Parts: sequence; structure tokens; C-alpha cells
Amino acid sequence: ADFKERMEYFNQIFGLKEFIKQPVRQLSLGQRMKAELAASFLHNPKIVYLDEPTIGLDVVAKENIRKTIKEMNRKFNTTVILTTHDLNDIEELCNRILLIDQGKIIYDGDIEHLRETYGSKKIISFTLKDSGDIDVIDIEKAFKPLDNDIFIEKDQKQITVVFNKHKLAIKEITSFVLNQVEVSDIDISDDPLENIIKEIYKKGIV
Repeated sequence: ADFKERMEYFNQIFGLKEFIKQPVRQLSLGQRMKAELAASFLHNPKIVYLDEPTIGLDVVAKENIRKTIKEMNRKFNTTVILTTHDLNDIEELCNRILLIDQGKIIYDGDIEHLRETYGSKKIISFTLKDSGDIDVIDIEKAFKPLDNDIFIEKDQKQITVVFNKHKLAIKEITSFVLNQVEVSDIDISDDPLENIIKEIYKKGIV
């Protein structure tokens, strides 16, 4: 019964009946990935190893694959170990990450710890009510002595400031800009995971 239920589940998600009797050589990449994923989970294993499960797929197919992996992990407590170069796979699926460089594990831990420990950058984007008269040079003069690597970009009604969160506070920058110009929206974000991992591979774990 469990086998049939799971088979029906995968058929509903992936539409397996449409191509289940076709020879493998006639399947598209997306169809092969769906079939392989279904076969991996079909017998309810405790651990599943997946190698680049979303590579070459379109946005909708990737979302279906990720949704299925999360569902299998949640419903059947299946441990999933995956290798991937797609950072979206990592952010959406993983609660533990291993970084490997030249065959050696250089990081083993959760993503939040990785962000907190090695993600030193914050990004603030200001949407201006009009083009404004604030000058990038004014911001640089105010904060360059505190953070020499601060990056400021102005594009019509948008100002983006990238800075080191250990050297400057969000409040310092927002207060400075708000005192200079009228703002309609502020967006604050962390450095993308891809940038953090790039820096680790370039500079190593400190």
C-alpha cells in the first residue's frame, strides 16, 4: 500500500504516467531527473544521495523538485545528502552545509552560523522620492574613515550602500541619508550566500 501511495504521489507531482513507458534515451533531461528522484524515494530509504538534482531544469521544474525533496524529508524523515553548485538549492533545502576545497572539508555547520560568522557585509538600498541632491562623495566622506571598503552606488532614484556590519551600524547610515534626502522606501539585506562562499574559497576559513 505504501509503495502504491508513493507511486501515485510522484505521478501527481511529476506526471510520470506521461513518460513512464518511454525508453530512457527518449526522455528529456527534466523527465530523467523526475524519474530518478521518484526512484530514489520510492522505497522509503532512510538516506538519499542526490547529485545536482536541479541542474539544467527550468524554474518551475526546479521548484517542483525542491518541493518534493522537502516533503519527503518532512513526511518520512528521510535524510537527504546533496551535492550542488546551485546556491538556491542550498538556501531552500539545507539546514547543514559542507564546503569542500581540494578534497578537504573547510566548513561543516548550519547556514545561519555561516552567514553570521563569515558574512560581514550588509546592503541598504534607498529608493528616493525624486532624484535628490545627495552626493555619493558626501556619504563616502562620512563613512570611509570607519569602513575603507564601503561601496556606494547611485542610479537615478536609487542609492545602494554595501558596508561591513562589524564596522558600521545600519542606523548610522540610514540616519545620514534620511537627513540629506527624502526617501520612499528602504530595503536592508544580507550579503548573498554566493558572495560569502566565494570569499571563503578565496581567503579560506579564519
